[in-house]
Amino acid sequence: MKTLCKANILRASNRIGRYLLAGIFLLFFCLLVQSCKESGVGPATETISVKPDRVSDYKDVIDHLRIVALSTTKDAYMASLNKVQVYDDYFFFNDNKDILFLFKRNGDLVSTSRRVMGYGKGEYHLCLDYSYNAYSNQIEVLVPGGILFFDRNFHFLRKVTFMDKELKSGYFDFINDLGENRHLLMEMPENVKKEEFQYYIYDSQKERIILSKSYSPDCQYITMQRRNISDHDFLAFPCMNYTFYKINLQDYWLTPFVHLDFGEKSWDEGDIGGSTDIDKIRESMLKTKKSLALRTYKSGDMLVSLIKEGPRIENFKTAIINLKTKDVKVLKYDYGTIKIPFMDYYLNGVIYACVPAEKLADYVDESLLDEESKSVFASRSDDSNYYMLEYYLK
Repeated sequence: MKTLCKANILRASNRIGRYLLAGIFLLFFCLLVQSCKESGVGPATETISVKPDRVSDYKDVIDHLRIVALSTTKDAYMASLNKVQVYDDYFFFNDNKDILFLFKRNGDLVSTSRRVMGYGKGEYHLCLDYSYNAYSNQIEVLVPGGILFFDRNFHFLRKVTFMDKELKSGYFDFINDLGENRHLLMEMPENVKKEEFQYYIYDSQKERIILSKSYSPDCQYITMQRRNISDHDFLAFPCMNYTFYKINLQDYWLTPFVHLDFGEKSWDEGDIGGSTDIDKIRESMLKTKKSLALRTYKSGDMLVSLIKEGPRIENFKTAIINLKTKDVKVLKYDYGTIKIPFMDYYLNGVIYACVPAEKLADYVDESLLDEESKSVFASRSDDSNYYMLEYYLK
């Protein structure tokens, strides 16, 4: 009987010990997850190998090409373009005079911001960034100290003036909409090396910050790249460690999502000998023959990135990446019979590029055009406005 009791006690002790060990492990795991979350480290990042020297034939990548002629009405003509945004129903541009242009997808002009440029109520003289809010169907213009709201015809609706001290003392160059009244605001990178920058979730109905978080930029010195969100939650920085992020639309945390591995062609700070001089860093990035991911968009299971491999225009390539299969196709700039323009946007299997009339012929292979686009191409003239090229991928 004593032996049996001892055996039962031993078994019970072992069971309790296992439970305690499991509990300790679970507690440690929860603390580790929380620590990772707070440090910005998320789930395992998908790594995809990109070999930009393995160039594809463009006809193996592009199914067909569509040309959209933008309106030639008096107000529709644009100076050199700064930024292109593509929505389901609209093209949205701003030029180097800070004028905003909203076009329908068929090229018809909807409105411009010419008449609301100034210093009066409901006017702006400096556009830091802009957005068409698909949740509210309103145009938003980020200005120093606040946001101006317009309808699609640039009729002034309201202005929100930043009252939070963080926003009043900061300088922002990025706005993106996470809801009808919720906006992501990001600080403008400064000409000093900083370990962290802030991003804010701003509620324009309550007129206050509802969340602020810090992030570590991989490199704030790269030019030609604008931070952008595509596919609702995919955030692309000017990042030289080739990692791109997702923003959780529930708690607004940033987590690494995908990493592009360029192998020996990857640039790192060792290429500048550890220099912290901003001008030297920029000069190195301009001249380097390493692969730099400048402009990156996601739509569905596809990722498209504009790659720079030198200071000349012919050193640019476009990488098209299937996130599911990890298949990578690369388009070079000049194929002899056709040039592939710098990507301005990617959405739903289509690469968009806005080009001036005098350059249109360089980017067109007539064998890829449908009958309507052939007619548009044949009718181009010196009076033409910009053209939007839509490269439909296979």
